[in-house]
Amino acid sequence: TIVAISVSLRLIDVESEYAAILKRMSTHGNTLEEILEALWDSGTAENMSKGSAERCTNAHLNIVGHITINDLLKYQDTVGLFNGWMNRPLIVLTKRHQKISVPTFLLPDTDLQNRIYEKVTKAQQIGEVSFSQDGRKLWDEVYEKVSVDGEGLIDNILARAEPHIIRTALINMALDNKSQIEPEHIGPATAFWDYCVNSVNHIW
Repeated sequence: TIVAISVSLRLIDVESEYAAILKRMSTHGNTLEEILEALWDSGTAENMSKGSAERCTNAHLNIVGHITINDLLKYQDTVGLFNGWMNRPLIVLTKRHQKISVPTFLLPDTDLQNRIYEKVTKAQQIGEVSFSQDGRKLWDEVYEKVSVDGEGLIDNILARAEPHIIRTALINMALDNKSQIEPEHIGPATAFWDYCVNSVNHIW
């Protein structure tokens, strides 16, 4: 029996120990990797455990994972590197800006929260999305540039450049309260992807 849950599934999951997820994926018989890949691809995933099968559809899962370079290299097995998982997360190398022995508590930025809430609320009314003429022209150029086939380690990790860039451009478009993807949405998305490429090259 598959249990269908008819609710809107939206989740931001902050994993301060992302290494724990990678360790779980490498466990024999664990289906976490397959489930997360299915959610990334289509928003639909199933857990076919005997007697307690479950299915979710139209889910939107955002995982923010924190991990050191050493742990990333230690726990990420060759299956994840060459079979798909590692080209789904956006890999962003960060370093702390300064050393603070006693951090100051940061109060919530309510103005920023309200602005984001307003933009997200409006974005839910956008409906069908398309390219503007200039946006399509730029996207064709970017697509041609990033669509590079290869079989090496770096090539595999960076193999989903196109969906990463266009998804980021869609976020930019939504925050701009537009219904068409313009060059000003694709440009920053491409720049962000370029930083991810540099991060991957630095790590591997």
